[in-house]
Amino acid sequence: MTDLFISYARGDRERVARLAEALQSSGYSVWSDVDLDGGVEYSREIESRIHAAKAVVVVWSRTSVESSWVADEAELGRDAGKLVPLFIDDVQPKIGFRQFQSIDFCNWTGDVREPCFATLKRALARHIGPEPSATVAKPAWAKHAWPKNA
Repeated sequence: MTDLFISYARGDRERVARLAEALQSSGYSVWSDVDLDGGVEYSREIESRIHAAKAVVVVWSRTSVESSWVADEAELGRDAGKLVPLFIDDVQPKIGFRQFQSIDFCNWTGDVREPCFATLKRALARHIGPEPSATVAKPAWAKHAWPKNA
């Protein structure tokens, strides 16, 4: 079982990669569409991975609030009681998700010692427990040469 499923819009991939890498370096196992194998049916695999994850981190942004995929993934996480929303742009989540407290990552520099990252870890602990499982040996996010934001 994976600790986290990360839902995000493709246009935010570089910014979300920093978050995924920080979560992995903190011991969480992370799954997102970066891990999709060739020939896999997207909707079936994504739904299966969301159900298998202990928490669903939804990254709201200017791009993701327009994404039907992100809305569907957020809905599955919400309905399963494992939604952990955060925002990386100053936006309102889609209707149906505004009653959930979102964690403000708009000014996050990538430092895991920042208050917003500590807030995220506390939220994740409600779903995962105080210690992440660290079940992924070589995280998929780390396999890619992601550009670093300066």
